[in-house]
Amino acid sequence: MTTLSKAIDEHLEITTDTDKVTNYIADFIRAGVKSGDAEALVIFLMPAITMFTTNRHAGFTRKIRIAAAERVEGFGGQSTFEDASGAVIEVTRPGALDRAVLADTFKIGPFIVSIGDMDVSQHQEMINRYQSYIGGLQTRVDDHTGWIQMITVGGVTRLNDLV
Repeated sequence: MTTLSKAIDEHLEITTDTDKVTNYIADFIRAGVKSGDAEALVIFLMPAITMFTTNRHAGFTRKIRIAAAERVEGFGGQSTFEDASGAVIEVTRPGALDRAVLADTFKIGPFIVSIGDMDVSQHQEMINRYQSYIGGLQTRVDDHTGWIQMITVGGVTRLNDLV
């Protein structure tokens, strides 16, 4: 199975020309439509489709959480639960037990699992995934911090002025 990223990597040189990439994708889609191979096209586009729908759903659940935090009538789910001994525990993250939030799904390994059905190891896998994003973002922050220092120390207005 060829993914969008893999096809681009295999057929295009490294480029910042977004038109090249866009045209390649458009040509690939046209070829798939012309050949009548709709299933291959769906498989090819599925990662992009999944990301789009996940982001849309995430936006929806964020709105629910905001409404829950404000305690808007009808949103937010329950604000307490009982622990194993029967003691009442207050939910510290408003909206955390909202049914729409618990229905949000994520791909974990080969499975699509809702937040409400995840076990501890699956929640830990999600934490690890998000921490890896943070690490990548921190690298970008460090890069830009270093570039600011180079521009400042070099007495220039752009990095290109240093090379």
